[in-house]
Amino acid sequence: MNVSLKISNSDLTREKLLAISEFTEKTKAKIQNSDILLVPKMQVRDSSHRCFSAPTSDFYKLMKSDMSQYNIGLCENEGEEKTLTLHCIEIWIPDILVSIDPVKDVMLPALVSFIVNYISYKYFQSKDTDEPDVHLKIYVENKKTKVTKSLEYNGKYSGLKALKINAKDIFKE
Repeated sequence: MNVSLKISNSDLTREKLLAISEFTEKTKAKIQNSDILLVPKMQVRDSSHRCFSAPTSDFYKLMKSDMSQYNIGLCENEGEEKTLTLHCIEIWIPDILVSIDPVKDVMLPALVSFIVNYISYKYFQSKDTDEPDVHLKIYVENKKTKVTKSLEYNGKYSGLKALKINAKDIFKE
């Protein structure tokens, strides 16, 4: 099984999101105070439009219920959320920004476990379902250094289930 997790530097930070002038004060408060922030794709199809993947609304509601120990926010002005529907058999998980202390992180394993359970519940109710490709991007910000890394997974669901993320390893230089 090919487990492919691409780790790279990212310029997406809370400060960059807070600098978006179209965001209201309420949205900026969500950006600042969320442990887990669902972020839109910032430029879709060569435009400046911000869009979420189609399952974002259901994902967000379930996450708020199942991961209630965390403050979870949606990075968009209320009522201005736009979604992009892709007509394919692939699963696109909303992009996620988290701020962690890499030394004592427990959020990343909990988040990946939630995502695996969400996909299992949402997409595998039927035994006839083929194993879909999953697309996932998690932006991980080090609370102390403010360095952000992008964790990107594109592969089969079984590979996502086998994925083990060690926060300390992400920020090793």
